[in-house]
Amino acid sequence: MTYQERLNPWVVQQQTGTPTKVWARFRRPNDAEAYRVMLQSQHPTMDFTVAFTANGISRPVSLSSEA
Repeated sequence: MTYQERLNPWVVQQQTGTPTKVWARFRRPNDAEAYRVMLQSQHPTMDFTVAFTANGISRPVSLSSEA
């Protein structure tokens, strides 16, 4: 894991392919969620998730208040 990846552990990733594609990295989860919402509105047929990465392991996280 690079220094830049450790500084920005929150990622927005595309879930439609294998392996998942990281679109952007952020320091704060709310910034990642806002970017995910913007991407989802521009690409409605794609599925994006926010994940926290630590030691090279990515774990999807649900940040939205939608139930």
